[in-house]
Amino acid sequence: MAWIVGVGISDIGAPLGRPTEQLLRQAFEQALEDAGGLTCAHVGAFLSCPAVADGQVFMSAHRVATALGILPSAKAPICRSVDAGGATPVLLVGDAMNLVQNVLNRNQVACVLIGDAAASIPLSDLVKLMTSEGKAIPIPLLYDMVAKWHQKTYGTTREQFAMTSSVMSQHASHTGQGNSEPWNF
Repeated sequence: MAWIVGVGISDIGAPLGRPTEQLLRQAFEQALEDAGGLTCAHVGAFLSCPAVADGQVFMSAHRVATALGILPSAKAPICRSVDAGGATPVLLVGDAMNLVQNVLNRNQVACVLIGDAAASIPLSDLVKLMTSEGKAIPIPLLYDMVAKWHQKTYGTTREQFAMTSSVMSQHASHTGQGNSEPWNF
């Protein structure tokens, strides 16, 4: 079993005029305090997603973990950066549950930290950060690029991709109001 033992939330609103890293630190420190005063030494896994406002997506979890004081560490916690669009929070929580149940020691926690300060920057700058040279990249094209990579790398077939949709639809038909099943990650 895995439990959520601490929750933190930074100031919200637009524009805050504060960098994303500062807001993430605020939420992180609140979560540690809420969990009974845990410290960075208790963090066995740090899971995060890149913040659009930062414009720095490469190894974002490692960069943020270093800024928060989780890294460097003699115990070298697991650090993962995940960006799966709207599915990112669910994937990160599922990954954290798996790590707590199967990988981490009993005195370690998995930290999931998600945040952005996109509302704090001018819209024109945000558009540049979210596009390629100011030209919008259609979301379906991005999915297509990832699917083609997956096919080339792992030999995934169109039928297997189609089965994913079918399986998700089948699951959704059984998880309506009052008839939900727990997800096993």
